[in-house]
Amino acid sequence: MRASFLAGLIKSYTSRNVNPSLVVMEAVRAARDGDHGKLVDSLNKYYRLFNYTDTEGHQEQWVKLLFKAFFGLLSIAVYTELPGGMGRIDAVMITETNNYVFEFKVDGKSSDEAMEQIIERHYDWFFTSSPKPLHLIGIDFRTEERQIVSYTHRLHGSDEAESIALG
Repeated sequence: MRASFLAGLIKSYTSRNVNPSLVVMEAVRAARDGDHGKLVDSLNKYYRLFNYTDTEGHQEQWVKLLFKAFFGLLSIAVYTELPGGMGRIDAVMITETNNYVFEFKVDGKSSDEAMEQIIERHYDWFFTSSPKPLHLIGIDFRTEERQIVSYTHRLHGSDEAESIALG
């Protein structure tokens, strides 16, 4: 029932005649497999479906709301604005096989700065005792392009982060 409601709601707000459920299924597989590249690519396909002209002043909230609805279609556990560490975590996603922490920057700071915030504010605290891999992902979203323009990925426990520009 919840998934049907969200699917209908999303279809009513999309600007193209595309079935967002297919994009969601692709993203869910990527999230469960720990494939951050396919996950972000799927998110971009989804974000491009929406019109952002009526969200002035609320872009980051809109991006997070769409993110939560995106994964809510297939009942993946997603929490936004979760209090943690030394601030509020933009989004946490939990699958059977992987955990994720997301920090979104919209029309401003870079994905590297988003990653710095994840690390500096200890947003990983929520998962310190989990045996599942934890993916830390900083996202740079631009409303003018209606997409993620870059993201930074770091596997928890690693000192290396990978920054990826999308085009």
